[in-house]
Amino acid sequence: MTGRLLAVAMFVSCIATLSASTLSQRRPRADYDDGLSAKERREMRAAEFAANIDSLVSSRDYVFYPITMQNVTRGDTRYVLAYYLFFRMQNDSVAVHLPFEFNNFVIYTENFDSPVEGYAATLNDGLWRVTYSVENEGEKWVVELLVSNVTGQAQLAIATPDATMRYVGTVEPDRSRQPKRKRNSR
Repeated sequence: MTGRLLAVAMFVSCIATLSASTLSQRRPRADYDDGLSAKERREMRAAEFAANIDSLVSSRDYVFYPITMQNVTRGDTRYVLAYYLFFRMQNDSVAVHLPFEFNNFVIYTENFDSPVEGYAATLNDGLWRVTYSVENEGEKWVVELLVSNVTGQAQLAIATPDATMRYVGTVEPDRSRQPKRKRNSR
């Protein structure tokens, strides 16, 4: 029994020595050999992220993907789990494929395309505010999109004559126009 304990103790001692020597020999990753401090690197990544969001929103060519939805006047917040629901802005027109709730129990999907009227976009303190109106079956709908270029969170509000819906999600480039990734074949 004592021999086993001695063997285990020697084994643990060797592992600890090897681990310590291996850790002291580690070199920083190649992308960290840029002479920047960790704080400078974080600031650089944050600036790149903000520039990416700014470019996306100002291009008027993006897709909003909802994560949650809520009827503002009388609805609970609900998760949107379907990946195919979206609100696309492209070339001064929108394609809407979003769930709507006009009662606490009635949920349906609006699916229409419309030109944009009265487009206005402003950037203040890292928050984009985009407003415009669209028409659906003769009704004027007012759209407001808020996008943070700090966190990437987007909030889409759509005011219809019957209700106001609010969605929280992300704004991204149009996935349908992204090149398809090839899977690794084995």
